[in-house]
Amino acid sequence: MYLTDLPYCPQDDWYAGLYRRIYYAPASWFRKLETSPQIHSLLEMTVDVHQIEMKIGCELKYIDVLYESAHIENQKKGVFGVSKFSSTLEFSLPTHLLPNRIFMYSTANEPMVFIVPDNNGRSWIVGNLYNPAKQQTNRLSTGQSVEGDSTLQLSYTAQSPLYRLKGEIEAIESVGAFSTGFSNGFA
Repeated sequence: MYLTDLPYCPQDDWYAGLYRRIYYAPASWFRKLETSPQIHSLLEMTVDVHQIEMKIGCELKYIDVLYESAHIENQKKGVFGVSKFSSTLEFSLPTHLLPNRIFMYSTANEPMVFIVPDNNGRSWIVGNLYNPAKQQTNRLSTGQSVEGDSTLQLSYTAQSPLYRLKGEIEAIESVGAFSTGFSNGFA
């Protein structure tokens, strides 16, 4: 068990919510995504970008979600002594766009990994290779009136703790991919 003092509780510089753009890929697209199965310290709750590698030809995709519609929950399930953590990502998309509906159907039975930036400049990982995020609910609604929301609401849950990404999302590369500096001098 890891216990420590928590003397700092910022209240002026903390913003709720997630950034509009969510990055994702099927779990099968990852060659490596190292997460610690046992949590012994706060340092182990982070995943460095160098601990993540995509397979050749695979890259993270992104989806822009409706503003102020996304959030992550991390909660303990079970009773004392046999409890586990789960992470849930929920967000909404416009219903009328065909790519959004295709995304819903395509990921319905696909194990996924999401990398989600928040409004404080941090990124969170929902799902991993051993416990990927799976679609729990999808709700497509046209709304009942002109003022109603025509939205597609999606929820993905991973039976794992929430991990923080250390580094920039853009630094995650495919194995065998050339860096930008390597190709200098080639015609």
